[in-house]
Amino acid sequence: MNTRLEYKKEQVLKEMIQEYVQSARPVGSKLISQTSGLGLSPATIRNYFASFEELGLVSRPHHSAGRVPTDLGFRYFVDYLATSEAPDQKGIQDLRRLLAAGASSLETLTRQTPEILSRVSHQIGFLATPRLEQAVLREIHFLKLDTRKILGIFIFRDELVENQVLKSKEQLSGHDLARISAYLNKIAPGKTLVELRNFLLAELKAQGRNPNLQMRMLFELSEQMLREKARASLNIQGQSNLANNPEFKTPDKLEEVLKLLEDQQILLELIEQTLAKPGVRVAIGAENPLPQMRELTLITAGYKNRSGKTIGSIGVLGPKRMDYGKLIALVSSLSEIISEHLREQ
Repeated sequence: MNTRLEYKKEQVLKEMIQEYVQSARPVGSKLISQTSGLGLSPATIRNYFASFEELGLVSRPHHSAGRVPTDLGFRYFVDYLATSEAPDQKGIQDLRRLLAAGASSLETLTRQTPEILSRVSHQIGFLATPRLEQAVLREIHFLKLDTRKILGIFIFRDELVENQVLKSKEQLSGHDLARISAYLNKIAPGKTLVELRNFLLAELKAQGRNPNLQMRMLFELSEQMLREKARASLNIQGQSNLANNPEFKTPDKLEEVLKLLEDQQILLELIEQTLAKPGVRVAIGAENPLPQMRELTLITAGYKNRSGKTIGSIGVLGPKRMDYGKLIALVSSLSEIISEHLREQ
């Protein structure tokens, strides 16, 4: 809607949606008359409800006397009526402690941030990691795990650290890996993984038909790392929270969403589409292009590196009937804390 309702109608709509979020039941005019404090009779509120229905803001399910908000009604609420609440301080403190303890490792950040989001929001929490093939390297270290397995430690300029188990075709000693690491740390700083791989390929070609073992191994390891990190990844926590909502008590509905969450690439592509817009994005019901998400709301916000570029996102996913003011504030605050941490490194 491009036009606003008059004040009293907005307050009635706000009260109705807030009551529905709490109760998950159609809301009647008598209840709003008693709780709104606006001094309006049930008859007046019924007239308001009728006008809301004509505008597509509410619907009346199963011939009930009560109304429930539509996707458009929730959108109006989010755009004009949702009160920005103070974010949950426990969640903020937990994330600050996590970062202060050195959680620059992508593995740690990716695992624990969604856990915090899920626990505080009682919804599904997620974090999408950056596409590391374009991140700028600062250091690389290789450590021997066994005869043919190597732990690659990649430290990026944003202080994000990625650990990756790589497989070697050759048996390399700890001394070999130390020498390879020393060579890499002369040429890798300031390059992306793609640029490093291209540099090594050029060096490999320059050596002709008989390249030395070190160069051959370096190129193979860089190829492995690029294959693993050619796409962003997604960590999701709290799927069981969906079952606590009456909207998903039906096994078919719950199974449909859980299958969607298993195919993370589809959801990841949807989340990445939202990164073009600044701030917190809220996609409600049919605003999501996937049919499986017509009963869900997706709230996302990007986090930025020290140069101000958005490199990943965090958010929550849950039923349309959610506490928008609280969750928008939570997602916004946690994304800002992560960005602040990355800027200060």
